[in-house]
Amino acid sequence: MGKDFKEKEKIQRLLWCDRHCCICEKACGIDIEVAHIDPKAGSDIDNAIPVCYDCHAKIGMYNLKHPLGIKFRAEELKARREQIYEKYTRHLVAPVQYFITNVVNPSDPILKGKYRKYPDITFNITNMSDYLPIRLFITLRGVLNGKNISLDLPTGLYTGDKIWNLNPRNMVNGHFTIRNGRLVNLKKTDWLEIKVKMELLDIWDREHNFLENGYVYNQEGGYWYFEP
Repeated sequence: MGKDFKEKEKIQRLLWCDRHCCICEKACGIDIEVAHIDPKAGSDIDNAIPVCYDCHAKIGMYNLKHPLGIKFRAEELKARREQIYEKYTRHLVAPVQYFITNVVNPSDPILKGKYRKYPDITFNITNMSDYLPIRLFITLRGVLNGKNISLDLPTGLYTGDKIWNLNPRNMVNGHFTIRNGRLVNLKKTDWLEIKVKMELLDIWDREHNFLENGYVYNQEGGYWYFEP
């Protein structure tokens, strides 16, 4: 048996599965173990899976010389584990509303009628929950005429390098400026889209990935519209 996992990481995973077996989904209470998926793979927490006693025994009992049924493979165990983690943590994911716009401040009646001049762009995001705080990482990437292109943004809030902390009902009205010269000086026939990737950390530090979507720039009108 490999070296044991760190206690803090074990507790975190037990919270994520709500002490349910990640194979049979039985509610285990204290009758649960954080097992090694591969006994030879060490104590990295990605090699861990919370299971009941019966399923722990079944993970290691398969006999290759006399195969009956289909053995548990590492890839399947990890995928099943993530299903269980997601089921028992999804209620911790706060609803988030965000959009890209040319309006300086959509929530301010005075500034709502004022607009940013491209390539300066507003990014508005709100934690819509009444009680759940969230932490998240946001990564923006450019797509020009169907091909990926760098926005040349400084390292920070919009490159996935700095965390956003949003308490319940917090709204942030930020902005960023595209610095890639090819995008600053768009041709009339150019089609520019900014893709938004969001990774949210719940209050138990489990990561939840949102589907990537984007906003397309209408050059003639100087505004952005949502592109799912």
